[in-house]
Amino acid sequence: MTLNKKISSYLEMEDLSNEEQEEIKSSLEDIIVSKIIIRIAKRLPEEDKESFFKVIFEKESDEIGEFLKEKIDNLDEVIKEVSTETVNKFKRETSK
Repeated sequence: MTLNKKISSYLEMEDLSNEEQEEIKSSLEDIIVSKIIIRIAKRLPEEDKESFFKVIFEKESDEIGEFLKEKIDNLDEVIKEVSTETVNKFKRETSK
């Protein structure tokens, strides 16, 4: 299941227009990706950080995925953790 679909299934946005829903999901995806990059960068040894940022800014998504899988043992866990934290925070803050 894609990140976009996971966000849709978790958030209760039925009362919003499709355009508003897409805008929220897109914004959350951008935030999640940024947080994942930060979390991974913090975990990488110094000698891998330069390569990491070079891959992030210059390569295709397939190459980025291969690099991350090679360098981060629990990549799927990191992605799930960051995604869950971000969506939960959004849901808490919007339901006040």
